[in-house]
Amino acid sequence: FMDNSKNMDIDYKKARTFLDAGLTYPTGLGLGLKIKVNGNYAVNLKFNGKADLNAIMNNPRNAHFAFQFVPSGSLELASTLAVDADVVESGVKVSANLHSSTGTDLTVKVLDGYGVDVKLGLPVKKQEILNFHSDVFSVIREKTGSEVETPVKFNVKREDHGGCFDQLNTLTGLTVCGEVSVPLDGFKVLSPAYGPSKASLRIEKEDESLTAYHFRAFYDNKQPDKLSLEVLLDTPNSKTDRKFLLTAKGSMKPQKQLLIVMESPLTVPTTFEAVVIDTELEQAIAAKLTSDTAAYFIKIGAHISGDINRRKYEPILEYKFPETAALSDKGWIGRKGVKGGRQQQQSAVGISGAIYVEKNPGTAYRQYELQSVTLNTPNIKVTVDGTITIDANLIATDLKASYEKDTLTLNSKIQKLGERKYIARVDILPSKYP
Repeated sequence: FMDNSKNMDIDYKKARTFLDAGLTYPTGLGLGLKIKVNGNYAVNLKFNGKADLNAIMNNPRNAHFAFQFVPSGSLELASTLAVDADVVESGVKVSANLHSSTGTDLTVKVLDGYGVDVKLGLPVKKQEILNFHSDVFSVIREKTGSEVETPVKFNVKREDHGGCFDQLNTLTGLTVCGEVSVPLDGFKVLSPAYGPSKASLRIEKEDESLTAYHFRAFYDNKQPDKLSLEVLLDTPNSKTDRKFLLTAKGSMKPQKQLLIVMESPLTVPTTFEAVVIDTELEQAIAAKLTSDTAAYFIKIGAHISGDINRRKYEPILEYKFPETAALSDKGWIGRKGVKGGRQQQQSAVGISGAIYVEKNPGTAYRQYELQSVTLNTPNIKVTVDGTITIDANLIATDLKASYEKDTLTLNSKIQKLGERKYIARVDILPSKYP
């Protein structure tokens, strides 16, 4: 089996009549009443496979296998009820047929255990997922002639639905179509004796040049402190360009950085960059999104000063959108003013003020002092002052928020006095309702 798996070629065809039965009942008129039932099926399976199982087991990180599978089959049942008058035979025939014809070929390669390369082929232009129909005929056969079938017309209410889903045709090159037609009158839909029915579901290949889909994903972390990811989806040799490429690169040194680039003919080229700044003087996250000619930039963080026991954090909020600024020649858009200055760019939304963090080395004690921490927007201006104290068994706040002429004071204290013993107090005092 190991050796045969390297090149497997199977072409299986089978057609058979699995049901052929008939009975004739005499009647009082001297004419025979015939009942006949027939059942047939046909199957065609084509399979081609190439897989070196020994090589796959010995080196699974570089496994490679390919196969093509094209199955098709049909099933037909027919029953006839007729009166035999010797010189002529007349009656009704009911038949049902179920058919399916699909196909695909698949090639898979494992890329050194860090990725996969897959090719999915479309050897069949029209994929008949399901095709069912039932029919009712009146049949007449003269003794010296052949059987003549005439479709029977039914005066019953019917429901007919059909259509194709081609909204993703540009992306996939495929169109999904379906059709349903049944007699809709109670449970008569379940019986073919009340009229013919049909249902079908198929996938059609609209792009003749489309032969396969190519998917590739590879993750690389071989370099220290660096990693990359590449995802590719394409339809090679197709007249329509459907290539989608996503690349992501990240690094931990000298700074944490992420770069994502997306390319697709259906969308504009898009690039996303993000940098984590972590130094003694600044902690921040900066990100930029570039899409075609539009650029978006945002930076959030804080400037740091002071000693290890009492640090001062000044908030940073910078952003630029296409409506307010153009893209910097250097790619990254920085703060306005001279290098090293503290002047912030003018924007519709801003944060100012300072937060002092005081701590005692070796203990859980932390106190956060907010000094005129202000959020400015075109509609509101909110300023917060006060302290937040955190210790091993204590959380306390003494905060005051100001909005225009109104203020809101929050005083709270939650303290653990012992095992399963706590004390809590919360005071909220708005200036409007003292």
